[in-house]
Amino acid sequence: ATGVRINPVEVNPDFVAPTIPKVEWVVLLEAANTLHLVEVNVLEGTLQCPESGRLFPISCGIPNMLLSDEETET
Repeated sequence: ATGVRINPVEVNPDFVAPTIPKVEWVVLLEAANTLHLVEVNVLEGTLQCPESGRLFPISCGIPNMLLSDEETET
């Protein structure tokens, strides 16, 4: 990432409540504490697909995951 912003996040209990039974809490807490990324927004940079390796640009905090015309031709 070439541009990053830290945003404090308010918890919305009504939104989170339905997901609680599905979450592996030990894994979530360990990852969140290790990466320190809970309140990080990437403003500029790229996302990389783990399967194809394709890079998707992030501009103004919005990832562009649209394929080009050449990539959609089969």
